[in-house]
Amino acid sequence: MDEPDAIAQQVIEVCQGCGASLVERSIVEWQWTQVHDVGPLEMRVKEHQVAVKQCNCWGQRNQAVFPVGVTNRVQYASRLRSLMVYLMDYQLLPSARFANGIELLSYSPCNLLLRCYGNVVIGKPAKIYPEA
Repeated sequence: MDEPDAIAQQVIEVCQGCGASLVERSIVEWQWTQVHDVGPLEMRVKEHQVAVKQCNCWGQRNQAVFPVGVTNRVQYASRLRSLMVYLMDYQLLPSARFANGIELLSYSPCNLLLRCYGNVVIGKPAKIYPEA
């Protein structure tokens, strides 16, 4: 990769042959290797808020509009829904293992996500009901 996300430089200060100090010596060259890894998975919650204003003339309350697709108090975005469908339908990961994995990786409970799974798969907005 031409531009890595981070560079960690290791500098040698003592000659490996005789033990002499190399602190004042200039660096002749840099050799490198790259380690590719996946960044930490974190659950990100974006709250959408709409303003409500009241007209001075008629007293009518006016409300801004939520973005297209934002229709419920709690819902899940496309990346999380895609990951869920991929792991549970294509990789055949049992729902309990999926939930456990997401909770361990993101430090966020996903019991609501699993209750909405049917709606996630068929693309309908999820309706969340309290457990009986």
